[in-house]
Amino acid sequence: MMKNNVICILVDSVIADYFGKTRCFESPTPFIDSLRSEGLVANNMYSHGPYTDAATKSLYTGRNCLDDFAFYFRLESAPADHYKVFHDNGYETYGLYYPYYVLGPKTKKNIDHSFYTAGFIYKSEWNEIYKYYSSKLAKTGLKDDDKLLLHKRTQLMFEAWSLYYEEILSNPQSLRIIKSIFDDFDVNKAYGFLTTEYQKYKAKPNQYLFNLLSEGLEHPLAKLDNLDVDIKIDRKELASLYKDEASFFTKISKLNFSANFSRHLPSFRRVYKGICQCLKDRNLESVKFLANYWCLLNDVKLFKKHSFLKHWQDLPSARTQLECAAEILEERRNRNKPFYMSLHLLDPHNYVSFFSYDNLLKAKEEIAVLNKYVDKLGSKFDGAISYILSIRYVDYCIKLFCEKLKAMGIWDNTTIMIIADHGSSYSFSPLHGPRVNTFDKECYHVPFIIRSPGFAGCENNDYYNSKDIFPTLFDMVGIQKPKSFIGHSIFDKSYTPQNYVITEYTGPGCPDLLNRRIWFSIRDCSFVIGYKVGIFENFEDGEISVVYDLSKDPNGYYDIKKTIDKTKLTYLLKPLERRFEEVKINTELFIKSLKDNEGIDS
Repeated sequence: MMKNNVICILVDSVIADYFGKTRCFESPTPFIDSLRSEGLVANNMYSHGPYTDAATKSLYTGRNCLDDFAFYFRLESAPADHYKVFHDNGYETYGLYYPYYVLGPKTKKNIDHSFYTAGFIYKSEWNEIYKYYSSKLAKTGLKDDDKLLLHKRTQLMFEAWSLYYEEILSNPQSLRIIKSIFDDFDVNKAYGFLTTEYQKYKAKPNQYLFNLLSEGLEHPLAKLDNLDVDIKIDRKELASLYKDEASFFTKISKLNFSANFSRHLPSFRRVYKGICQCLKDRNLESVKFLANYWCLLNDVKLFKKHSFLKHWQDLPSARTQLECAAEILEERRNRNKPFYMSLHLLDPHNYVSFFSYDNLLKAKEEIAVLNKYVDKLGSKFDGAISYILSIRYVDYCIKLFCEKLKAMGIWDNTTIMIIADHGSSYSFSPLHGPRVNTFDKECYHVPFIIRSPGFAGCENNDYYNSKDIFPTLFDMVGIQKPKSFIGHSIFDKSYTPQNYVITEYTGPGCPDLLNRRIWFSIRDCSFVIGYKVGIFENFEDGEISVVYDLSKDPNGYYDIKKTIDKTKLTYLLKPLERRFEEVKINTELFIKSLKDNEGIDS
């Protein structure tokens, strides 16, 4: 009997509480909720990091985020990833992904069918990796280990970028989702230019790297591929849509204000303490929650304003991606073997969207669906309405996609997993200050559901981490978990879950474990502790960044690190210290292995 097909739908930036009715009187996810009858739901699933690169390293490799030198090399430094596991188990694999995620040859070879959702955006590479080293070069110069890492990362970038162009040239269908943005782009010319640059790098790698870091976004690579999905959004039509649907936008604006004005009005105590701290530190961080309160109340106005900015959206809409995914499966599916398909939807991310901005002919239909939802919802919700509507829109798109799977006759032998890579700061609930790079629950607490035909629906309330997600999926579909996937399946009866969960990443910017502090956190039902420590420090020399007493302050508004008796935290600091020692050993072995296989000429 053939194994079930498997589809993984990753919805970026979703807070677990926005699946179902926890934050809304009327659930924004009625279709996903309906899958619970044949689904496994994990209510205490946490990502390792608060943004995609950190979070997906753990998710897709079944390992800790900081293993294998964190996410410096994306998935490439891990022994295996989700595509490899399914490919090795006889699945035909499909990936709908953006090339600037930088999938190297080791990862790419296990994707039978690639479909791109963006161009290769060098600026993403610059901001994450090269900008950091450019600054370091100017200030202190680069150490030998810096150069070693940079050379390996630059090779990976060239390889991934080349594979992207080679795929386009040999298989034009890989562009079917974003074909329109390539109308005036000469792929052959771009590939030739990239190949020449790669040869220049190979000939004089140190000199090339020096030029790349010195020239910044004036370097030729920065001007090679600036293809942008956003340029195909018709702003005139968008303005017309807002005009035609003015009553809807007025309604949701009023409901948003009514729902959130008093619910999130900062207390006098909080405002007073924040202002005092601001004056003491000469830093606005402690009063940023006031700015976020303003953003929350003006959510709809800001949504419309943002939609006219350049680079408002980075990927095709959920509707466009899922419709194309259904067409691909109908046209290309090998019916003699099961398939695995992975998608990444971006609609709730940062500048949220809640209609198909790249196909405005469908937007009125979608707004009609949202309008009915809003009429039932009223003002009985918590958080920014644009964020809630974004999740409602994605749920609607997933429903349409699943209806097509039913029409194809494959619904009853297809397992679907719906997850998020990380949470979000942009519901503005709870009303915190700094966004994304924080230790706040909403940035890490993610939804998780696997629906499999015939499975008796159940829920799990233990703490799990995103490294446990794919081991659980493998168990669900009868695949042996590889040894390199160290996460635990929720079905594993031999494993006793911990009564806490640890998160780990390297903070904002470049994931340079050798020179930047690790941002750990640990959470249980009583406390949240944020802890920062460098790889060459002793654990006790690190810094307790924040402590929240969840029994008295469940939203995490009042940091008590200066007043709490530290002995009360020992039981949580001990597992953090053990994890830190593991990271030190893993990093030392990784760098040694890298040096043993250096092979870089000057």
